[in-house]
Amino acid sequence: MFEGPAAALCLLLSVSMILNTQMGGEGVWFWYATFFRNGSHIYADLHLPLQPLMILETSAWMRLFGTKCWQVELLGLLNAVALWMALGWMLRFSPWPRGTRAALHAVAFCITVVGNSYRFDDYHVVSETCILAGIATLLELQRAESTRAIFGFAALCGFFSGLSLMTRLNDGTAMTATAAFCVLVVAKRHRLPAALVLLGAAAATALIVVALTGDTVPAWMSNSMVHAVATKGGTGNFAKSPFILLWRCCEQMYFRLGILASAVFATWGTRWAARRWSLGTWFLVCSRVGLLLPCIFLCTDDFSERAIRGRLLDTALLVGIYATYLLGGLVLLRLAGFCRTRVPWNPLEILLLIPLAQWASSSASSSGDPLMQYYCPVAMLVLLLAVVVPSARVPVAVREEVFAWAICLVVFACVNKAWVPYSWQNWVYKPMYTDRTWYRHPVRGPLYIDRRVLAFSESSCAFVNAGHWGSPQTTLLALPYPYPNYFCAIPPWHGYIQTYFDTTQRSVVERLIGELKQRPPDWIIYQRQMLILGGAEGLYNHGQPLAQRDLDTLIMDKIRLGQWKLVAMQNDAPGDGWYFPGDGWYVVQTHP
Repeated sequence: MFEGPAAALCLLLSVSMILNTQMGGEGVWFWYATFFRNGSHIYADLHLPLQPLMILETSAWMRLFGTKCWQVELLGLLNAVALWMALGWMLRFSPWPRGTRAALHAVAFCITVVGNSYRFDDYHVVSETCILAGIATLLELQRAESTRAIFGFAALCGFFSGLSLMTRLNDGTAMTATAAFCVLVVAKRHRLPAALVLLGAAAATALIVVALTGDTVPAWMSNSMVHAVATKGGTGNFAKSPFILLWRCCEQMYFRLGILASAVFATWGTRWAARRWSLGTWFLVCSRVGLLLPCIFLCTDDFSERAIRGRLLDTALLVGIYATYLLGGLVLLRLAGFCRTRVPWNPLEILLLIPLAQWASSSASSSGDPLMQYYCPVAMLVLLLAVVVPSARVPVAVREEVFAWAICLVVFACVNKAWVPYSWQNWVYKPMYTDRTWYRHPVRGPLYIDRRVLAFSESSCAFVNAGHWGSPQTTLLALPYPYPNYFCAIPPWHGYIQTYFDTTQRSVVERLIGELKQRPPDWIIYQRQMLILGGAEGLYNHGQPLAQRDLDTLIMDKIRLGQWKLVAMQNDAPGDGWYFPGDGWYVVQTHP
């Protein structure tokens, strides 16, 4: 009964997210795929610090279906559908009632995408879909009886683990290692050979993907492993991050104790009223939404997206992180025989280590920030609990609470995404379908775009193109992301697709500085973000200056000395963000 409405709601949310995400970071995967299709090597030529699967996927899609914006965005919709299907595959193994499973399906999807920087044309969704599919194959493997089925599901899990490794290295590595360990527990026989088959399939998948790029394995390892770790602060930061994450959860929860108390009060009060007057589950849902909204208002200084997402949803997600660490530690103690309870050991409990490993992995990329906008490990935990915990052992009242809170979280997650469909660093967008318009781009086709982004992009490209879209005589470098290149239909100068602070090697930025000093492009469109740069230096470079600070100094000095001409400037980038004085967009002509 509930499966259809849940699927329709999540499909509508996905389409709305895709339509209302047109940001200054657009074009990264588009340009990597375009250069790759034109013969450039991803690592030897473009020095990509990330994994290649997203580029291969985008390149193949563009080759088959075209390069118009709406054609490329269809890939994002396909990724959203794949995510939904992977979540549903896991829930097939849950013994809970169908209505509750549908609610958990929807809440797991919404938890995964609720982060304000989440988008369906990025590599996170691909990596998470592969990890979820890998967990589902482990569930299949646990039921397998024949030797052929055991090895087949082990190989399939290795295949998905290898794909996640080739999308996001740290998450894929965590998945591969924990999946192999889980096979040693969940497989009914041939445990060690099955684990070796999984590891072999993951390694083979990774090597095949690297071979498809045309690069050598040393080039891939040098750029996407050695240099990528350096841009995140080195191995020391990676090792400390899981513990920093737990400590910062405590810090963040301290500021949300009022919301947590409100949720407990809403749970107790509505449960008492439901028993007193024999009211149903839907009363619990509606009354809790009605109670929590004024409670959030009383606990915050404004009744806005910040209050709804930054308080209630973040509180729920922090509780999810605590639960992941607690349950993961409990599983290890039970496995080692140090924690004996009346509840018999279920081999599937070992799968609870996967979301724990994913949090440890994700913390390495965020320097231990628990509210980093990517919350799929919490969704994994929710679904795994629905699989591991038999509904027959759960009291009816608890099952009603699970259903009620799942619906409440879906409502608040959808409100959050409607209020802020996307934000990234100092980019914050208006609510969905607000102050946006359809625009027919002469090269990219129809765009549903923010009016301020459109106004700035049109005016900038009018200078750069001089009335001729995609003029081959004009060279343009956009920093740190290539959206101006995308809108103006001019390829990034010398293949510098991105120069962002934690995803670009110092050697690449230093080489760019040398080329700018010698023979710069005709135009530079520079998004100056000194506030974000300072934060990145603190998080990833131990407070020391990054190479991008030298790049900023070069550009500002050239403008100040009159060697380069500042043609236009927009002090605030499109969106209601926060800035240092002087931050904003600079349109610079280097040959005035």
